[in-house]
Amino acid sequence: MDSQKKVFLFAAGGTGGHIFPALAIAESLKEKVPNAEICFVGTKRGLENSIVPNYSYHLHIINIGRLNSNVSILERLKTLLLLPYAFVQSAMLIIKLKPTGIIGVGGYASGPILLMAALMGKKTFIWEPNAYPGMANRYLSPFVNKAFVIFEETKKWLKTNKTKVLGYPLRKIFSQKFENKKFSKPLRVFIFGGSQGSRAINNILFELYKDVEVRTWEIEFVHQIGALDYSKFSELYKQLPEEIKSKIQIHEFIQDMPKYYNWAHFAICRAGMGTVAELSAMGVPALFVPLPNSADDHQLKNAESLVQRKAAALIRQSDLNLESLKSLIKKYLENPEDLSLMSQNMHSFHKGEASRKIVISILKEVGIDT
Repeated sequence: MDSQKKVFLFAAGGTGGHIFPALAIAESLKEKVPNAEICFVGTKRGLENSIVPNYSYHLHIINIGRLNSNVSILERLKTLLLLPYAFVQSAMLIIKLKPTGIIGVGGYASGPILLMAALMGKKTFIWEPNAYPGMANRYLSPFVNKAFVIFEETKKWLKTNKTKVLGYPLRKIFSQKFENKKFSKPLRVFIFGGSQGSRAINNILFELYKDVEVRTWEIEFVHQIGALDYSKFSELYKQLPEEIKSKIQIHEFIQDMPKYYNWAHFAICRAGMGTVAELSAMGVPALFVPLPNSADDHQLKNAESLVQRKAAALIRQSDLNLESLKSLIKKYLENPEDLSLMSQNMHSFHKGEASRKIVISILKEVGIDT
């Protein structure tokens, strides 16, 4: 192997769904190429600013916003005006770092940095988690050297024949040996709505905590609320009676998700692919509340797939209310053996080694012998 230090640049930001897969690939890359220098590029507004530095990777910032159809015309116009500056920043960063490879894993910075890198003759790669790819990856696909996807059907949306179906990259901490959990009381419930939180889930859980009957249950909750609602709900929680408040831990954001996956008997969460991949790796059964109107309704499809495997339950957000939630939790309080079977079925969905396979493909493309 060439002894010269190799630089790999990851464009990943915005949400944990972009950042954590990038960190998983970076982790595998360091194992294969110990002297590799790993850098990230993102924007000032994303979670990358609080997450990436914890892994001792340098984070470079470029100025770019959102172009998605679900943002205001004013924001899209501002982003279009910023694009030339973002391209200049990207070019200067590429000239400075001289990266061996640039990997786009989603986020606002992916578009400018990947396109500029491709035009400058650099080796470029994209990773796409959804059946219907995001806008940036759809437009970038003709320019990149390889595209890595989870679903076979994603291929038809990408304008390249250099696509590999390799699965969802998870950090090594999720590769621990699976062991059947003993589902004894108190029932331990882990609630989270993705890295940004979910107001719909937060609201109904607070209704559950206020319920008089729930105070008598043998149950414990860990609840990641998210930045948008944390101040509001942390004040509301102070008003709860002590007999239920003592059973609840609330957090704005949780970095060490595996710790709470190991703790939990059951999760209440959205059904994005990152969440599904982590739950299946850890064997945590779940109540999925899919995000309404997700692209191609992919969260509902994910949830339905796990329900068919008897690994999860599903309540659509429109059907989520205090009674439907209480009924489901009471069912598992009274029949904990159901959770044990669900845990095994959830873990059977897990497909490992995605990070390693992606890295091997990248290194082969850039000419590094492993």
